Amino acid sequence: MSNELHQPESTPQENMLPQPRAELESFSQIFDGQPFWVYKDPLSLRYYRFNREEHFIIERLRRGVTLEQLKQAHQDEFDTGDLSNQEVGRFISSLTERNLLIMNQSNRDELLYQAAKKRSRAKLFGQFTNILFIKIPLYDPDKLFNRLIGYLRFFWSRSFFLIYLFLLAAAAVLVIRRWHDFVSMSNTGFFTLYNLPILFLAFWLVKALHEFGHGLTCKNYGGEVHELGLLILVFMPMLYCNISDSWTFPSKAHRLLVTAGGILLELFLAAIAAFVWYYTEQPGFIHAFAFNVIIVCSVSTVMFNAMPLMRFDGYYFLMDLIEIPNLRQKANVFMKDFFIRYILGGRSDDTPQEHRFQFVFPLYAVSAFIYRWFIMIVILFSIYAMLKQLHLVWLGRLFVLFTIVMSFLVPMVKTSVSLTKQRYALGISNVRLLILLAVLVVALAGVLFWPHHQHVTLNFVLEPTRIQWLRSEVDGIVHWDEQTCEGAWVDSRMPLVARLENTELPCEAVRLTARIEQTKIEIAQWQNRDETQVEQLRRRLETLLNDEARLNERIAGLEVKAPFTGEILTLDQDINRMRGQYIIRAVPLLLLADTRRLTAKVWVPENTYARIFKHEGQTGQQAELMLYAFSRDRFEGSVGAVSLHREENMGEFGEKLALSNKVGGEVLTEYDPVAEQEKPVETVYEVTIDLDSENLPASAQSFRPYMSGRARIDCGQYTLYQWGRDSLLRFISPEVRL
Repeated sequence: MSNELHQPESTPQENMLPQPRAELESFSQIFDGQPFWVYKDPLSLRYYRFNREEHFIIERLRRGVTLEQLKQAHQDEFDTGDLSNQEVGRFISSLTERNLLIMNQSNRDELLYQAAKKRSRAKLFGQFTNILFIKIPLYDPDKLFNRLIGYLRFFWSRSFFLIYLFLLAAAAVLVIRRWHDFVSMSNTGFFTLYNLPILFLAFWLVKALHEFGHGLTCKNYGGEVHELGLLILVFMPMLYCNISDSWTFPSKAHRLLVTAGGILLELFLAAIAAFVWYYTEQPGFIHAFAFNVIIVCSVSTVMFNAMPLMRFDGYYFLMDLIEIPNLRQKANVFMKDFFIRYILGGRSDDTPQEHRFQFVFPLYAVSAFIYRWFIMIVILFSIYAMLKQLHLVWLGRLFVLFTIVMSFLVPMVKTSVSLTKQRYALGISNVRLLILLAVLVVALAGVLFWPHHQHVTLNFVLEPTRIQWLRSEVDGIVHWDEQTCEGAWVDSRMPLVARLENTELPCEAVRLTARIEQTKIEIAQWQNRDETQVEQLRRRLETLLNDEARLNERIAGLEVKAPFTGEILTLDQDINRMRGQYIIRAVPLLLLADTRRLTAKVWVPENTYARIFKHEGQTGQQAELMLYAFSRDRFEGSVGAVSLHREENMGEFGEKLALSNKVGGEVLTEYDPVAEQEKPVETVYEVTIDLDSENLPASAQSFRPYMSGRARIDCGQYTLYQWGRDSLLRFISPEVRL
């Protein structure tokens, strides 16, 4: 038999099995304690993993054998029983579809064409069902990486690894030392339209370097990198690098380092950015850019790249770490087999393979499903909100609907149709199927109609319950009282805050007094002489007395007094600027507020109004509030009043700016060049939330007017069905509903 295997020329040509292509390369590995071989197709850059038995068959095919010779050699090598003709046929067919064999059949081209067409259809369908993830190959970077790697090998040395750890530790210490500034920038300056260009620039550069980290690490350990392209992830263009050649590495540590190369580089960039951020001051482009790099290299890395529940770096790292190839597919097969076998009482064709980490399969399958849909919902909500701000609501609705149909409904329908067609072949029990449908209907009804509390969360601004501008009642030169300054309290018993100097008023008072006295004398002279003249003089006297009363009021207005006890909120620089200046009547002088009693002001958009106020005049809804400045404390309040008119501007001096979407609020605003301030572009109503003064936290003594935070307003009992119905009605255009 051995002589026959080494002398294929003695075998009739028509009985020979097809041979593997000569250019195929094989690499041996130890995976999960078992020997495996990875075959590389250098033309298509595709990689295939085979176990010892499959590798044995491929090597015998490479030498040239007949079917009987192959079966005999297999029987001599393995004690697993005879190899059937059907098993050999299926294996050779799978190799043929992958274009790994030299085929002499007359229908060779047709077989390869059909296999390529099948792969193309699957790829096209995958793009339609996942339009948020599109890959476009552009460039072969292998020569570029060959030139670069000679200058960069130090970065994979043990010496640099120690420097790397030191930089990470030092950067963490720097961020902790300025943790308050870091959190403040995260809350107020990150999720704004002004930061969006800087965030996009930092994200694109970081992710480009991330892919270079993968490619150069692969090149450092002897791999080839022949594909660098454009990845459109959630409509954001970035680079991707194909490092599949690392699958051929015999060293598990090298494979893990290649997979983690991008994340390790991002952490290195985050450390460098932390140093730049720490030693630069705000505001400034460099300071803001460094902050964005820190966020991108930490939050996005943890949520996406390092997360093994999605097919990014963390997934492949976990797959190599626990040595389970195609972890996601095997987990799905496990859940499918469990569902068909134990829920439907049938038998599955795809039996999961035994593995020492098999307990991971159900945990991974369920967690990955929940996490993927969580990310999908967050992305869809973000895209819809962004398109809404751009006044492209119709496009946002179309995109959300298309994504839900292609990513959820189509796969669900395909799975249902497939199970229906294979119901008898899989031996599914009709009784169990009916019970399952009944349980699903009852569970769905319970989920849809079980009442629970609904909340609306909005930004709020603290305002004093009593606030008033003190204005000049007459023209004059301002002379402030010596106690008048920013933050000073004005007592209603000693209310004087300023005096206005106007020399014309005393002169006018003297002249008016003289005219009054003259008129009185004339009345006395004409008394008992001419009643008609006396009557005219009396009317003139009455007019003069009225003028005197109004003049006395104006003279009294020279003293600016506080109508109530309160704190002066006007800045010292504004107070000093008006000192000694001549002002006209009705000019605002000071902003006075009783800051001991505060209330929360919330602006409710029109599309949210009905969720809070289901009935006319309804108030008293409970609310839970949190200030950004004191994020650890919670306090309560209740809805006290709602305005009857829409808000036209962001307050008299922009105090409601914290409610704008440009700084993290919900109200859509745009800049008005005429008024030189932001103004709402949608209908909003102001809602007053009265604070529960008896249950305020200890930090309430430090509350200041116009601090902002988040308020969660209780909207009463609501079912998921009602929420879905109302959301769908809001989603559908009014034209369609009408």
